[in-house]
Amino acid sequence: MPKRDHRLESAMGYLELGMVEDAEQELIALEPGRAGEREVLILWLELWSATARWNKAVEVARTLAQMEPDEADWQIRLAYSTRRAFSILDAEKILREAMERFPKESLIVYNLACYACQLGRMDEARRLLRKAFEMNPTHYRGAHEDDDLKPLKAEFALLLSGGEGMVP
Repeated sequence: MPKRDHRLESAMGYLELGMVEDAEQELIALEPGRAGEREVLILWLELWSATARWNKAVEVARTLAQMEPDEADWQIRLAYSTRRAFSILDAEKILREAMERFPKESLIVYNLACYACQLGRMDEARRLLRKAFEMNPTHYRGAHEDDDLKPLKAEFALLLSGGEGMVP
């Protein structure tokens, strides 16, 4: 039976409770040689994201993406952090490259639709959002609450149905 890792479990519990300072103290108290472990990195990414320390989140997400290049989620998390730390254009570049490697990952397409919408490229945003809805209809529910997509909200039903026209 593997030994329980109390510090890691405590850090995870504190993060789940929103007690970020306590979680950070538990992570700092881990043995230095553990800093590069997958589970530790994931908790740091959660902590940096929860505390809006986006530059640090970018570093950790990049490390995870390099450790697990076949895991699309790390590319998504890297783009999300990059958008907040640097720019939406930098984040978009990450996701465009990720879309080539993970063409069936609907969340990449959805996020690219958000970026296109925010950058004023509405026709591209519509096309990508329609594709995201086709790939995974559950994105339709989330889109209603997504501030990035507010300019297209009136068109969601038409986009979901695959209609080509626009709702005035």
